[in-house]
Amino acid sequence: MNLTLMIATKDRPEFLSRTLEYYSIANFEGKILIGDSSDKYNSEKNISKISDLKKKINIEYFIDTKLSSDQMILFLSKKVTTDYSVMINDDDILILSSIEPCLKFLDQNLDYSGVNGNAFNLAIDNNSAKPYGKITLFNKYPLANYIDENPLIRIFNYFDNTLNVNMSIIRSEVNLQAFVAIENLNKFDSSYVFGELIHASVVLSKGKIGSLDGCYLIRQKHEGQHYRNIKYDEWIKKSNFIDASTQLKNIIIKEIEKYENLTTNDISKIDQLISQKIKSVIQKMINLKNRYLIYKFKKFFSNIIFLIKTINLEKNSIQKIKPNYANHSKIDQNSIEIYLNLITQSKFSKNNFE
Repeated sequence: MNLTLMIATKDRPEFLSRTLEYYSIANFEGKILIGDSSDKYNSEKNISKISDLKKKINIEYFIDTKLSSDQMILFLSKKVTTDYSVMINDDDILILSSIEPCLKFLDQNLDYSGVNGNAFNLAIDNNSAKPYGKITLFNKYPLANYIDENPLIRIFNYFDNTLNVNMSIIRSEVNLQAFVAIENLNKFDSSYVFGELIHASVVLSKGKIGSLDGCYLIRQKHEGQHYRNIKYDEWIKKSNFIDASTQLKNIIIKEIEKYENLTTNDISKIDQLISQKIKSVIQKMINLKNRYLIYKFKKFFSNIIFLIKTINLEKNSIQKIKPNYANHSKIDQNSIEIYLNLITQSKFSKNNFE
């Protein structure tokens, strides 16, 4: 299979183990690159698991405790030898049945940088940060779909409605250029906001991002997710907003001018979009932090009914629904159920849901 999965992980051996078990059970025939920033105890667990599965799946393992997750993905992108690659987290799963249709689509549509499909959020035991248990949330999660013929319009559309680009299957040479573009950002700005914006801008400047039918990705929503643990105050203090914003602007201009001349109005709009996006991201981070603190507060006092009723919770954090993927093909359903069986550690049935 002409695809490489790039997985950065740190101190979460149970999540990585579940991910690798899925690809082993599902008979994944591509390549998996793992970049590990874990401490000695957790890295030894990862190495042991990889050793157990190396005969079943093609895994290359690298360790560097000094690298952030974004820096690790940049490192891994330089090791890719397949035509296509995708970045996934250690707690997310690319559904096997979706891969070949995506690769075939990119083979046949050279004007596309990447492609994805339907994605879903999944939660275990009401957003607990653990890999196994009862599934209490399964809902739709939007991914990028920017297909305008004009690269500048694609970028404008992305800034107007920012959806995840970096978890699409992307041409490896494009992915590498996009990750190299964030190499000069400091550790905080590459991880928080600017790294993702620069990566997406480069990818979209070079081609469209499309979306196919079928289940493509299952993400796990939980209290240990990276964005929920952003040290907001530390980022504000250590971010170099001016330099990072200037880098973002210059990269967009440089990439677009390979294909067309930009007007003064175009450049002014780029400035405006970047400014608006950074402001909205900062406000979103504040809101996420506040909602997460409320969620933690509610969880701690879950036995005090009158207090729970006074807290305004994010609906999805306590929503309990059954997964709905009946419209997908039988192959899709089989691939999904392999993963859900693994999570619930039993034969998948409605009893796995509250």
